Amino acid sequence: MGEKEIFEAAKNGYAWAGALAKQMMDKHGSAMVHEALASMGEVAGGGTGEELKGGTERFASQLLDGQLSGGWRSEVKVEGNKVILKNHTCPCYAGYRAGGLSHEEARMMCYSWWTRFPATAKKVNPGVENFWIEHYRSPEEDYCLEVFEVHGGS
Repeated sequence: MGEKEIFEAAKNGYAWAGALAKQMMDKHGSAMVHEALASMGEVAGGGTGEELKGGTERFASQLLDGQLSGGWRSEVKVEGNKVILKNHTCPCYAGYRAGGLSHEEARMMCYSWWTRFPATAKKVNPGVENFWIEHYRSPEEDYCLEVFEVHGGS
């Protein structure tokens, strides 16, 4: 399967998730959906904390492999103690929009997922300093820039 086919397959999955989230927001309010996403991100933070124990270079390689195999078109680089992820395409964002979410709703879904991620990563790996979204895409054609920071790097 080529890059475009992987993107479309992933986008379709996220479209289903976006449509479900839209229904849940309409019926039960967005707070419940955002809390569920925060819980999912909390779990994922533990896995990333573990992966960062192998050092920034190894983590950067694993991160890029995961992004590309999941439908993202990404760049990953290590700068000192930071791993910087630039997502040019995002099947998650594209799928959320295709599922009926507005740009702002899609943005809030993403930010909710990352809410508790850093704290859990730090619990698993005290070497984790922080994680943040440096830039969130404005239109779909834009990009996202995410930063993972550890003490000392490697």
